[in-house]
Amino acid sequence: MAKKRKKRKGVVSAYNRHVGREMRAGKSMKQAAASWRGGRKKSPKRRLSRPSRKSGSVRRRAPAKKVRKVGRSGFNQQKLFKLARMAALLGPHAGVWMGAGTPQDKVSGSIKLLSGFDINTGQFSFEALAAGYVPLLATTAVTKVIPKISGLIGGLM
Repeated sequence: MAKKRKKRKGVVSAYNRHVGREMRAGKSMKQAAASWRGGRKKSPKRRLSRPSRKSGSVRRRAPAKKVRKVGRSGFNQQKLFKLARMAALLGPHAGVWMGAGTPQDKVSGSIKLLSGFDINTGQFSFEALAAGYVPLLATTAVTKVIPKISGLIGGLM
């Protein structure tokens, strides 16, 4: 009767190390497993004669995966979402800075949008705080939810 091999604790196989490294690099499990034999050549099999192909069958290559890019500049979806969040944070301040008034009024208006505290009167205003942060919160919610939903839809198709 053959002996069973004991599993060694803490020892990870070369395959599992390879798959883990590939997955940390951003590949899926399927891609990581496929790349295990990718770099090594299989031993050549010698054939005496080539099997004849049927004349009607045509081999077709699978279509390449599409890469999401906007134009040629290389802006991907994450970069666009980051810019949208930054614009949402700075948008209310642009309105304050483009309006009429002294530079001191503009600085106090920006501080009021960021903290809700009015330096001139010493009062806290929740409405001013909301006016400064609601665009950022809404944009952040949208830019975090859209990739999740598109991932779910892509997984279903």
